[in-house]
Amino acid sequence: MVGPALGELSQASIAAALVEALTEPAGPAADMPPADGLLHALSRRPTFGRLLDAMLAEESFAEQVAARSYRHPLGFDKLILASAAPLGQLRLHVWWPDAARGREHVHNHRYPFSSVVVAGRLRTYLHHLSDRGVRMVQFRETSEIVDRRWRFDRVGNARMAVGLVADLPEGAAYTMSADLLHRVEVSSLLTVTLFLETHQRRAWSSVYADPGAEIPSPRGQTAFTVEELRDRLSTLRAAVDGLSPG
Repeated sequence: MVGPALGELSQASIAAALVEALTEPAGPAADMPPADGLLHALSRRPTFGRLLDAMLAEESFAEQVAARSYRHPLGFDKLILASAAPLGQLRLHVWWPDAARGREHVHNHRYPFSSVVVAGRLRTYLHHLSDRGVRMVQFRETSEIVDRRWRFDRVGNARMAVGLVADLPEGAAYTMSADLLHRVEVSSLLTVTLFLETHQRRAWSSVYADPGAEIPSPRGQTAFTVEELRDRLSTLRAAVDGLSPG
């Protein structure tokens, strides 16, 4: 997929482009969505600025994004820009400068996904189960749309090793299957990623925590108000204008 001709960005055009991206024929591996196309088109600096402007200008766009979005407990804003259930959704993740970042546990996802770094830098660790790895505690994570809450159930002990550490600068794109175990670290600088979630392969994911670490407890999700979302988008728009051209 080379990328959609987005033209004038709006709630309707983003939703249509999302459906187009999610119904593209799978690549050589059916579990691996393409990392190009929609994400690359939207991540280009001028287009990304127009995307933010569209959400600020279109009242219904801002209202729907706010209702689906929230501040994640790990310290980033999780903005769901468009949803095409059950095919997937398009998200924007924003880590604000110098804001507290929670340390991610090793985890996989219920779905394959693709992502592109719009601004900042990520360090990604890829993990695998290994008898020679460090001891960790495995949990099964589920969440319900109805009550917007995560749940964690202990499964048992496991041993985990790091197979790869990769630094992903601005412009880097990557794709992960649903089963790939990983975690990311984010610097104190403004970091922004676009994230394309595809069709769920199962109703749960695996989370691995260090022994003695705080056991994940049920955590709720509180949606942003429209005013909160607009304030975040306006701040991000100004910050993007101050970045070097992408």
